[in-house]
Amino acid sequence: MNDKKKIILCNNICASYLNNLNWIIRLGYNENYVKTNVRISEEDMYKYDFSGNAWLLDEKFKGVYEEHSYKRYFLYLVRDFCNFINEALRSLTQMNYNIALTLLRKPLKDNLMLIEWLYVNPSELIDRLLYKQANVYAPDHLKEYQKKSIIDKAVKKSGCVIMSSDSIYNTRYSSNIGSLDNFWNKSLHIVTTRGEGIRITRDGDLNYVFTDFEEAKEITKIVYMILPTLLYYTVEMCEDIFYGIAEHKRLSFDYRKRRQSNRIIKFLDFSQKIQLR
Repeated sequence: MNDKKKIILCNNICASYLNNLNWIIRLGYNENYVKTNVRISEEDMYKYDFSGNAWLLDEKFKGVYEEHSYKRYFLYLVRDFCNFINEALRSLTQMNYNIALTLLRKPLKDNLMLIEWLYVNPSELIDRLLYKQANVYAPDHLKEYQKKSIIDKAVKKSGCVIMSSDSIYNTRYSSNIGSLDNFWNKSLHIVTTRGEGIRITRDGDLNYVFTDFEEAKEITKIVYMILPTLLYYTVEMCEDIFYGIAEHKRLSFDYRKRRQSNRIIKFLDFSQKIQLR
């Protein structure tokens, strides 16, 4: 398989996972799974003003408010995640590397962390979202051990076996070689002087303004080796959350085909020259 076909295959696999997520969004809204039923007594009809949302803040309806917010936050987080990933892939295929990397940062560092948190401890996150200040649920305010703990619990709960929790953390947050964070750091700044190796700007250069062949090849390789696996992991979590919300029989997805797709990704060899045009 030549390099152009490898890139097309990787892009198609990413698109298939995004289709799974978009299916959740469409079904969630079209079938009204986000609606929450509320039992209201005759006494409540006279006691509360149901024309607005103030009644939801009453202690009696607190559970309803939190349940509905859980559904709403989940679907909006997934929708925002898909929007950014879609545009990132579009930019990557058009060889707009700086734009593609910048667009990948938010969904993979922030949205995905909140989805993981919502997956493993929904009551804690919803409590913070509804009743606390933003700095207590902001992903960039979480300490390293908190992020690692959330990811570890999410991996175990989802049954994801194609990537360890340490690997999932490192690809998004560490400065190790092969981490997307190294590229994100440079995509956000025209010149970077902190850190070492790939994280700093070469003398006489500007970050991703003059993208040469080797740099383009490295970006393409890293993104397409990491993104399909992260998307697979995201789909596993989101399907679990959605079926819990929808409370209906799990539809038949071809999980074997999805897992086979990721095995293909692992064996793709990007070491040879990639024809970008």
